[in-house]
Amino acid sequence: MATEMTESLIAKFGTQAVEFYQKMSRENADVMPEQFLGGFIAQKLHAALECPVHVERKYSSIANELGIWTPELESQVGGWEADIAIYRDGIPSHIVELKKLGPLKVVKVDVDKAREIAKWPVSVILGLLVCEDPNRDLRSRKEDVDLELGSTTYFEEPQPSLDGKWYWCFACHSRNVVRRELAGEKTAKTAC
Repeated sequence: MATEMTESLIAKFGTQAVEFYQKMSRENADVMPEQFLGGFIAQKLHAALECPVHVERKYSSIANELGIWTPELESQVGGWEADIAIYRDGIPSHIVELKKLGPLKVVKVDVDKAREIAKWPVSVILGLLVCEDPNRDLRSRKEDVDLELGSTTYFEEPQPSLDGKWYWCFACHSRNVVRRELAGEKTAKTAC
């Protein structure tokens, strides 16, 4: 399975997670905890890909599994955790970082982390819940994302907030796409 397909699944499952959270909590998308996103998306990815999927996986463990761990790297990534790590053949193939889009400077921390991890031999995918705010409509927020990340960001269709007063969407963006894909020419069932 190509990274583009994985991105599409993450965006689809991210949208489902937000819709489910709004229904379950009877609150708007913007208050949903990021941890809820990770758990929901990870279990859906596991079911769809039939691959091992980890939630809140330590970057030091991932570096060790990739064979790139060094004491210097350990001091750099310290307590960082990947929101989701997808495995193929016993090693990480994709790291997913999830974020609710508040002010861009807040998201920039995760973008900078993803840029650092993108130097590793693993594909990195950013999953973003993009919400309107009082000063910026959804179209403007999407333009902000494209400006920060590049125009290759994939956006799901806009969805209404629970109260119907504003819109949100889920987006994905890849960094450092490593060609050790999840399934390549194989089916998802035989890939992992």
